[in-house]
Amino acid sequence: DGPRNRLNSRHTSDYRLTDLGRVQASRAGRILQDRVGSFDKMFCSEYVRAVETSGHMALPESNFQTDFLIREQDNGGQKGQTSPLEEYSKATRPLARWWVRKGGLGESFADMCVRLRLFLDQLRDTAAGLRVVVVCHANVIRGFRALLEDVKATEYNE
Repeated sequence: DGPRNRLNSRHTSDYRLTDLGRVQASRAGRILQDRVGSFDKMFCSEYVRAVETSGHMALPESNFQTDFLIREQDNGGQKGQTSPLEEYSKATRPLARWWVRKGGLGESFADMCVRLRLFLDQLRDTAAGLRVVVVCHANVIRGFRALLEDVKATEYNE
């Protein structure tokens, strides 16, 4: 049981922020304070690193609510496995990213986007016209972009 095996046995929700992550969170907080000021509603993923990020942002009057809908895309225990997308040709791989479930048991990008749509619907109902900050993860940000920019699966290449 070396360090790599111990790391691979943990769920990514338990991963802590790195030193670089703490520096980046502090910088993001300063930028948001300078450009936006304060926020009316604050949300973050319930993953440890997102909660830590929200704290290191040091936003005035911080009052973050955790929300499971904005957690990272579930990889379904894919660690150490080859990507399920490898079986697709280079031409069809971007489209397959939307629909193929990661690790067989995880979420596809489309699955995650359905969950994110629920979060956006809640925001529409409870925070219309308010300044909202959301601390989340890379794939979640890509999902929000796809939803908010109305990107079609055939056009999505990231």
